Amino acid sequence: MNNNYAEAYDNKGLILIELERFYEAITEFQIALTLIPNDYKIYNNIGFAFIGAGKFDEALKNLNHSLQLEPSYVKAMNNRALVYQELLKFDEASIDLNHAIQIDPLFAEAYNNRGILLMNNRSYDAAIQDFKKAQELDPDYREPIFNLSLIYLTKLNFKEGWIYFEKRKEVSEFLKKTKYLNKIYLDQIPESQRAILLCSEQGLGDQIIYLSLLHEVIKWGNPILARIDHRLIPVLKRSFPTVNFYSDKENFDPSLYDYHALLGSLPQFFRGSRESFLDQKKSFLIADQNKRSLLRKELTNKNKVVCGIAWKSSNEKIGHFKTASLDDFLPILKLPFINFVDLQYGDTLNQRLDLKSSHGIILNKIDGIDNFNDIDGLASLIDACDFIVTISNVTAHLAGALGKKVFLLVPYTKGKIWYWHDNLKISLWYPSIEIFIQSEIGDWKKPISDIKEQIIKQVDHE
Repeated sequence: MNNNYAEAYDNKGLILIELERFYEAITEFQIALTLIPNDYKIYNNIGFAFIGAGKFDEALKNLNHSLQLEPSYVKAMNNRALVYQELLKFDEASIDLNHAIQIDPLFAEAYNNRGILLMNNRSYDAAIQDFKKAQELDPDYREPIFNLSLIYLTKLNFKEGWIYFEKRKEVSEFLKKTKYLNKIYLDQIPESQRAILLCSEQGLGDQIIYLSLLHEVIKWGNPILARIDHRLIPVLKRSFPTVNFYSDKENFDPSLYDYHALLGSLPQFFRGSRESFLDQKKSFLIADQNKRSLLRKELTNKNKVVCGIAWKSSNEKIGHFKTASLDDFLPILKLPFINFVDLQYGDTLNQRLDLKSSHGIILNKIDGIDNFNDIDGLASLIDACDFIVTISNVTAHLAGALGKKVFLLVPYTKGKIWYWHDNLKISLWYPSIEIFIQSEIGDWKKPISDIKEQIIKQVDHE
């Protein structure tokens, strides 16, 4: 009706952001700008879309332009602070958020984002105050409540942590996982013999960590069904033969169950205190032992131990903070008494060739196993190793679930997930995992050096 209606293009762009179609959103905003060339709000929207697309330099350029046009525009300050956090410019992020709150003391989102900044800096008490302030200002704003849960869980305050954690079901990214379910949500111990459907939550790692509680759920005596990532089904069927597993991609008959719950709702029943983790099993997954034996024969060198390694995370939001490089691993890779095995998913051929040509180090790749799609095969490969060195990705969870000795590399702040608790050397969730956290942001030298020393001690002892 009116192809010069700039507001319609702008609103269409905002809808496309909600649909995570960021580049299409940018196109709509740019059309709007041709109609209103110096609209600071549209420049802010373009910047926000570039944040979603992971193009932080472009986001910063557009947000800076928005603030040049309107220096007191708090939404652009808030969004620019998000970019600064991604670029690890925490001081600049803090200045923007403080300024936004000074201009608009009722801006709930700025309090939430400042709380995230404080949480990443381990200033937990101050972060709690900001999250509570954000929720007080906007009771319908659920993200601060979820963020509160992460702090309480990080600090081992499980009693309060799980209460807040259950609020995640009201946050958009979790809400879509349960909206199709129409049965009773499992928030108390269920009536006996009534079937329970457990639903996958987040990525493979989170699914595995919560599935560690299946043994305790089974003791209730209810029929258990679980909708999980199809790649986990073979190893889970072997490990939990009484549970019925289904792919989370297939259609599901609602008549098969009476209760439903996200997997992350299970800990509230079983892990209410640090002491309750004494019930955590050292291993709860069982690899294919025939395949494991064949792989062990292929990898064994009578003069060397076998170490599997993984160094990269593909998590779109925080993966780059968790990821290391093979060059970071060199102090370990140069140990002469180890036969190294590539557990990393994705194409690593060029990295392995560079490692061999530059340093003469061979990183063995088992071509018959797809480390991304064949999780059952990867489990057997992990089980065939003597120990594992990995960053925080699915390899860590899978190895921990198998009870394999793991030396785990964890980032200092951003990218560090709450269940790798501060000040704990041994994982509560996986007792075979030893945790090595960066002492400085982005610097892997200290944890790598510490792991190297531990490996030498372990092998000498054996």
